[in-house]
Amino acid sequence: MASVDDSSVGAVSGCVRGNLICSGWKLQKVADGIQITYVTQVDLAGSIPSSFLRSVQLQVPLCAGKVAEYISSYGPPPITGDLSCVFKKELFDHGKREHTVHLDGQGDAAFSFSSKMYPNGVKVKTTTGEAQVTGNSIQVTGVNGPTTVTISKA
Repeated sequence: MASVDDSSVGAVSGCVRGNLICSGWKLQKVADGIQITYVTQVDLAGSIPSSFLRSVQLQVPLCAGKVAEYISSYGPPPITGDLSCVFKKELFDHGKREHTVHLDGQGDAAFSFSSKMYPNGVKVKTTTGEAQVTGNSIQVTGVNGPTTVTISKA
């Protein structure tokens, strides 16, 4: 993701726009709660004042608190488990409670979902192979080539 050129906010002499290369959260259940790891790679395209960096360092833990609060309120989005095919990317739309996973190659994929997020269960659509829901687990078998798996409210 890069800064957007915006005619209403022109270039500022002496300032450069950075580039967010990669950003994401890893959420993992641990014995006494949730472990949250935030990973980011940024090309700052210049030097950043230390006061700004300190401000960002203070804000990241607050974001992690919001993530934990979200999971406590709604449960986690579906979790991708074991795969024998290739994971390409995933998207989650909270408003629709819709989780879309893009896979490729050949094989199977497993997912699990939270009863808190989906109290009435889920429906699963897949463009190749077949999906079976058992309890809070989803097994997709027969992935063959580019495949989209969509998990949504039942």
